[in-house]
Amino acid sequence: MRTLATGPLDTRLETRAFADISDMSFFHNEQEVLFSLGSVFRLENVMFDEREALWRVKLTLCNEDDQDMKEMYEYQKKSVGGGDEQASLLSLGFLLHNMDEYEKAKQYYARVLDELSDDDTNVVLCHKRLGEVSASQGEYDVALDHLNEAVKLYKKFQHAHDTVEIAACYQWIGRVHFHKKEYETALSYLNKALAIRQAKLPADHVQTAHTLSEIGNVHNYQRDYDSALSYHQRALVMYKKVLPRLTLTYQLV
Repeated sequence: MRTLATGPLDTRLETRAFADISDMSFFHNEQEVLFSLGSVFRLENVMFDEREALWRVKLTLCNEDDQDMKEMYEYQKKSVGGGDEQASLLSLGFLLHNMDEYEKAKQYYARVLDELSDDDTNVVLCHKRLGEVSASQGEYDVALDHLNEAVKLYKKFQHAHDTVEIAACYQWIGRVHFHKKEYETALSYLNKALAIRQAKLPADHVQTAHTLSEIGNVHNYQRDYDSALSYHQRALVMYKKVLPRLTLTYQLV
C-alpha cells in the first residue's frame, strides 16, 4: 500500500540538519527536503485518501529540546541499557532483535555467552535474550530451554523466587506457550509474572501493564471476551499514566 508522509517544517527549531534539495530532485515540480539520519517526527494524523488510493501521514518535526523528546530518549535508554564491552554487545543484540535481525542478534548473544565464566550474572541475561530471539523466530522449544535456564540461574544468583527479572522470564514463557496455543499454561505463567510485578514494582508500572495486556490477549483467544476486555482496560489505564507521550512518534532513519 502506498504511503505519503507530509507535514509543516519550522526552520526555527533546534533540530538535526536538513536541506532543501528541490533543485536536485528528479521530480522538478515538487519541493523536497533531505533530513539527517535520526530526525524525529511526531505522528499527528493518518488517513486514507480513497481518490489517490494511498495513506496520508501527517508528521511534525520535533524540537530536540522538547521535554517530550527528553522523556522518550530516557525511556529508550533504560530499555536498551549499555556500559562495558559485554553490556554494549548485549545492547547491540537487543537492538538487532528489535530490527528483526534475529540471526545477527543471536550471534552477539552467543559471543558474549562464550566469553563469560559460569558465575557471571550476564550468563543469565544471555540465556534470557536468546530465549526471546528464538521465540520471535518461532523456535519455541529452543526458546523454552533458554528461558527456563534463565529462571533457574536467576534463582541461584538472586537467592529468591520472586524477583522482577524472574517475572520477565515468566512473561516470555507465557508468551511462548500462547504461541503454541497452550493457553492455560500461558495464563499460569503470565499470572505468576503479574503477581510478582504487582508485589515488587510501583503502582501503574509499564511492565505490569504489558502483563495485563498479554493476559487479555490469551482470554481473547479463549473467547472469554469479558475477561479480555477487563484486562485490556486495566492495561490501558496504566499505559496512559506511565508511557511517554512520544511513544507514537515516528523516527525517520
